[in-house]
Parts: sequence; structure tokens; C-alpha cells
Amino acid sequence: MFGPRSHNYGIAVRVVATILTATIVYWTIIGPFSAVTSVHDNGTSSPSESWKDQPKLDLLTPNATCQNSDNAGRIVVVLRTGATEAYTKVPTQLLTALQCVPNLLIVSDMEQDISGYHLHDVLKNVTPNIRENHPDFDLYRLQRALQQEGLIDNLESVVAKKYNNKKRELEKAALTLDKYKYFHMMYLAWEKYSQKDWFVFIESDTYLVWPTLLQWLDTLDPAKELLIGSPTYKSDDRLAYGGSGIILSNAAMRKIAVEHADEASDLDVRMKVHASGDYLFSKALQEWDIPIQGVWPMLGGESPATLPYGPAAWCEPVITLHGMTPGDIDRVWTFAKNRPATQPMLHRDLYTHFLTELPSKRDDWTNACAGSVFEIDDIKADMGRAKYADCERACLDFPQCFQFSYLDGAQCHLYTCFSLGRAAEPDNVKHWHSGWITWRIRDWIDEAKTCEARAWVQYSERNIRHTGWDEIDAGIDAEDEVVGS
Repeated sequence: MFGPRSHNYGIAVRVVATILTATIVYWTIIGPFSAVTSVHDNGTSSPSESWKDQPKLDLLTPNATCQNSDNAGRIVVVLRTGATEAYTKVPTQLLTALQCVPNLLIVSDMEQDISGYHLHDVLKNVTPNIRENHPDFDLYRLQRALQQEGLIDNLESVVAKKYNNKKRELEKAALTLDKYKYFHMMYLAWEKYSQKDWFVFIESDTYLVWPTLLQWLDTLDPAKELLIGSPTYKSDDRLAYGGSGIILSNAAMRKIAVEHADEASDLDVRMKVHASGDYLFSKALQEWDIPIQGVWPMLGGESPATLPYGPAAWCEPVITLHGMTPGDIDRVWTFAKNRPATQPMLHRDLYTHFLTELPSKRDDWTNACAGSVFEIDDIKADMGRAKYADCERACLDFPQCFQFSYLDGAQCHLYTCFSLGRAAEPDNVKHWHSGWITWRIRDWIDEAKTCEARAWVQYSERNIRHTGWDEIDAGIDAEDEVVGS
């Protein structure tokens, strides 16, 4: 995510990103077919007033780049990124779905501009003693020093040298900074947009299905204190996973940014001992009597290739995807903008467009579904020394098994969902092999393809990841459901 790059490469990326962004943004946003004339925050005008002056597109307008409804101006989208990745990931976001967002706020760990879009350094408001002295902020202080000396173009090479060209160490340093942004980005969003109804927080590798979000939020009440997310668990604590997107109502934001504003310094201190920002964020809101309302799988933590398709994720709408590369984002945007905006995007739509037909076998590959609930526990324990054919036979013998993965002579995993998955590096000398029961998947799709009986997932404190098979879900224990980080 935050991989080091050479000095020349970094400059090249900046030049290309700036030219490409400026050119395409001009024709798609300022041009005659755009729904909005300006989508970035300039910190000077009232978002509500500027939105009133924007031309609106009829939802039925064919081939319109943006098909916003009247409630689009009631929503704020906050994109969270960092200086070490901003030029790699932010331009694609600005050229795709986020170009349609009238109230867009980009927060980072360094003040900078990308093609006219301002990135706000929200860490400058962290408690001074922590910001200036704590080792969590070593990378932040390095970035700031380079910027003050006019050497920011050397960021990639200097940072790479500091972390010995070890990508994992750099990622860890950037993620450590990232956790401190949670509450401070909310304070800034409230400062700029306190009259808005909804606040949607996403990451730089999260894809937001904007037309579907507009329709769904129109059914909810922003006067209720709502924290909506994709729930996961750490030990016994229920969290709203940040990568899937976090949605806060106006009432909930007021409680954070007004009623508990005096706790900012205390939260900075508490954040030092936590590995992730979404953990302390979720815990604090529950202390303030705002429980996590889950809507999985509408807010999802996977890409189209790794979504757990099946009874639990088929006719349900898709509002966010996560773990998306810039290429993934561009492909989904190309698909989305050519669909009728009045029809919510469903998981079925992603599968039938991007995957169509799964292979029967793939080597050096894992099709493991994200979430332990999809794994058939009573079978895998007996398959430690099995061969690939034994693993396949075990899946065939279990009626709800769609696919399996096998590690040479060591592991066999059976799954009640189907997905394409991703490449898998060998484990020492052992290789991963994935298989799909393709005829069973086709038969299930043929029976489920109408999607006439499903609607929005109702938010609930009891919502967790589930398989969709009633006889299996009855045995799911929430504390076993750990996804994300």
C-alpha cells in the first residue's frame, strides 16, 4: 500500500497524475454532461449554498456521468489517506465515483493539493506533546521537515531510506499515524459541514457506490444517533471496520464533536495503546451510548474478486467495496456509470459482470472466503493429510459446499460461499490449490437469479457476517467472526 519509490518515479507520478486529473476533471465535471460544477472543498463557501446553485440531472438521463438525486447535497463524504500513498490512490478516486460527490473532504497526515483538491492535515490538531515527541509520529515529523525544506518531491526516496526499503515497516509506520486521524477528521467534518445529515467515512482503497448510497440513506432518519458499519469482533468487542466505510448521522456526529469535544486530548492518549483507530472509535461511541448498527454485506470489506457470493451476498445491495486497487476502482466505475442509477447495485450484478464463470481448479491460488463463518469446521479438522482429490470429495459430500482450498499434504478448507480469490505464494515448499464445484454454483445461481424478494439490509445491533444457510448460521458464535484489522 505504501511501497517506496525512487525520486524520479515519484516526480513522474505527480506530473502524470496532475495532468491526467486536470484534463479529465475539466471535461467530466466542468463539461456539459456533469451533474456538479465543483466537487472539492475550498474552505471558503457554504457547501449548502453552493449545492443549491449546482445544476441537477434527471435520474433518467441516459449516459450521464453523474446521476445525483436532490438529497446528494445532504451527504458529506470524507476520504482518509496519507502522504505516502496520496499520489498513487487519490487521483483515481477523484476521476471516478467521487467526482459525483458535492461535499467531499479529503483528510491526510500532510497538508497538500492534488490537482486543485486540498488534502487537510488533521494530525496537526493532535495533542502537541504526542505529536512532537511520541515515536508514533516519527514519519509525520519527517514528512513535515521535508515539506518545510522544500524537499517534498524527495519524500519517496527519503522515506524508503529511513525504513531500509522494507515495505512492511513503512506500511506499519503509515498505519500507526492513520489511527490518530479518526476523531480529528470527524471534528473537521463537523466544523465544515455541521448542517449536513450524513457523514460517510471511507479509505483510499474503498469504492463507494454513490447512487445506491443516495437511495438507501433517503430511507433513514439523520435525527437518530446512528453509527452504521460492517461489524467485526476483536476478542469480545464489536467494532465498525473502517475499510468497509463508517456512516454517522448528524445526531451522532453532534454527540462526538460537540458533547464530547473536551475529550479530544484524552482520546489521543488512549489511542497510543491501540493498534487501529476503528477499535477505539467504536469503543468510545459505545461508551457514549451509540452502539454499532451493522448492515453487512451492504458495507463490505472485499473486492469483486473476493466477495463471499452465495445465499448471504447475492440479492443484497452493494454500497462499499474494499481492498480495491486503482484498476479495480476504474473497472467498477466504468460498469457502474453505464447502469441505471435508479437500480441499486446488487452483489449478483458484480458477479455476473466481472466473474461470470468460475474455473474448476487453479494452482498457487486461494479462494478462501473472508470470514471464518464460511468455513465448514467439522470437515476440515479431519483432512490434514488428505490429497487434493480427498478435499474435493469432502466438498462434494457437503450439500452447502461451493468451493475448497488445499495446501499440499497439510490443509483442506471447505467453504459455503463462492468467490474467485487471489494468487497465493507457496508456504515453504507447499503450494495452495483451489477448486470450485462449478455445477453446484450454476444450479444455485439458476434458482436464485430473480432477486425479487430482497430489499435493503435493515441496520441492527445483531447484524454479523453470516452464510445465508439457516442450518449453519444457527451455530455461528459472534466472537468467532473476526474480519479485517
